[in-house]
Amino acid sequence: MKKTMILVATAFVACVACNKEIENPAPQANVTSITAVAPDTKTTVDGLQVQWTTGDQVALFQTSGAAVPFTLQGEGPVTTGKFVSSVSSVLPNGLAAFPAEGATNTGSKISVVIPSEFAYGTTPIPMVGVSAGGTNFNFSLCTGAINIIVKDIPPYPSKLVVTADKNITGTLEIPNYENPTNASFAEEGAGKTFTVTNIPKGNINITLPIPAGTYALDVRLLAADNKTYVPRSNKKNSSVEIEAGKIARLKTIDLEFGNPAASYTGPGSSEVSAWVTANMTRLPGKWNVLGNNSTKDGIKVLGGGGGYGTNWAYPAFVCPYDKTWDWDDSCYRESDNELIIKVSGMSGGQVTGTINWWAGADGKFWNYIWKYNGAAQYTPFVGTDLSDYYDRIPKGENPFTLDISSLKLTLSNGETPKILTSGTYTFFQGKPTLTIPEGCFALMFHIGNMKPSIKDNNPDWFNSESGSPRDIDRFLFSPLEYVIIFERTGDL
Repeated sequence: MKKTMILVATAFVACVACNKEIENPAPQANVTSITAVAPDTKTTVDGLQVQWTTGDQVALFQTSGAAVPFTLQGEGPVTTGKFVSSVSSVLPNGLAAFPAEGATNTGSKISVVIPSEFAYGTTPIPMVGVSAGGTNFNFSLCTGAINIIVKDIPPYPSKLVVTADKNITGTLEIPNYENPTNASFAEEGAGKTFTVTNIPKGNINITLPIPAGTYALDVRLLAADNKTYVPRSNKKNSSVEIEAGKIARLKTIDLEFGNPAASYTGPGSSEVSAWVTANMTRLPGKWNVLGNNSTKDGIKVLGGGGGYGTNWAYPAFVCPYDKTWDWDDSCYRESDNELIIKVSGMSGGQVTGTINWWAGADGKFWNYIWKYNGAAQYTPFVGTDLSDYYDRIPKGENPFTLDISSLKLTLSNGETPKILTSGTYTFFQGKPTLTIPEGCFALMFHIGNMKPSIKDNNPDWFNSESGSPRDIDRFLFSPLEYVIIFERTGDL
């Protein structure tokens, strides 16, 4: 029983309630279906469409005041929809409401419910419907709304939490259907927090209903443990003006804003040039993950914090297959993988060809599923698929392009890892270091800039109390760089 605000591309939105005077509705004949018309969208901004979606239900009020749910027939989105009821002989009083669940009617007073929890992708926008004659009902908005955009959300489960300084959820009482925007919350059951679940990775764009007024709003991403906030997701918005029938745009939350967290220095340009000269002709061939099942750490993750103060440990390079208990399917399977490189052309500073990333002797890849459940707060994250972090090379034979001057490799799946030549690299003002052995090279994939905050004793992160990074911080919450080191094992 949802109503969706459909957004064109990533456009921001606004909508205007119907302000024309509404005549007193008259009782209708028995009906089993009605036609519901969403608010007029001729004055929309940036592509907003208010539409009925599949499964929507409106409450049609009977002459007794009782509400009967009518469900959209067919699939949405539509701006005008046919709604049907399984109840026969409904005698309407000419009033309706959306959402249907919890809607009531006493005289000219209508009450609708703004839920405290939404599933991402759907937003019930409270509306009042009035008979336009026969079985046609025109709907008008009862609230304004806020629009929130969050970019570069990490793949672990999270919720969007919006907290206000006054009530924003609960039963919304509309004292007179002729002025649906003149509404207020019933004291009982009212609340000050929205929670949006099913937040996907990547970017989100959501619009939430909120009555007219001035608000102080706090927006955060909350991890699945209902305790840990995603670093840099907290945004405070003071004096947000909400107009009935219009949408206020909150400042975009960009979790990847700023310089890359894992800034580093490495071999000088002359050393890199010498490596390129010596190794480009050796590029075609077979390259194994360094060590090929030995004790060498050919796969490394830089993570575990990113703090720079005395109360926070510097992040470190850690080999995932030294932590096999963390993974549902041991990532040690990745340690014997092979990269077969074929070059088809070298000109103009560009190398083109194909790479074949295959599973090696064991015939299996790491499945990237987090398993460890060593503490109660870890439980919500068991089963999290971290493929977006660590499954970065396309499997099988695929084309590539290498820019020799920047040593940026472009893969067929759009990934653009940096090639690290042999030498020592220093991260984070001297801590830690990473050494690529002579004759080897590494692919470094940037994962993110997730740096936990511990300023002012703010417990945003599990290990803010201990001052020592834990595995879940290194690999799931705040991994920064993913490095695979390769050693040449033979010709084609």
